[in-house]
Amino acid sequence: MNLIRIMALLLGIFAALPSMAADWNKLDPATQEVLQRFKSQWDSFPEARQQAMLKGAERWLALDESGRAEMAQRFQRWQALPAEDRQRLRERMREFRKMKPEQQLRMRQAMQRFRDLPAAQRQELRQRFQQLSPAQKQQLRQRLRP
Repeated sequence: MNLIRIMALLLGIFAALPSMAADWNKLDPATQEVLQRFKSQWDSFPEARQQAMLKGAERWLALDESGRAEMAQRFQRWQALPAEDRQRLRERMREFRKMKPEQQLRMRQAMQRFRDLPAAQRQELRQRFQQLSPAQKQQLRQRLRP
């Protein structure tokens, strides 16, 4: 059950709803169950964090069993990453959110094209990217983000 609560936090960490702070006792029982781990701290959380956690809990509750299993697996991979990698990914996500919608769409399409490649070809591209100099990597990133 702890994993469910942690997943709710992770899912909601980047989302924020403009609303008033939530009173724990007014949350529905399912939401309280997902967020139970945070009950004693709830009133001390900033409003934005409460809203993000509520959004995450809502998304978690909307998932079916296979969706929850997939999220749990993703969260386990996230936890296994070194702290520096997690921070780098958070920064990249902040950059992505600052992009214009057209740029975001372009990035999503490029990522989908990459995912659609056979595994061997994806691995080859990763290796080629790792062999590039920092300047070459930056040039490549700039082509994706005009």
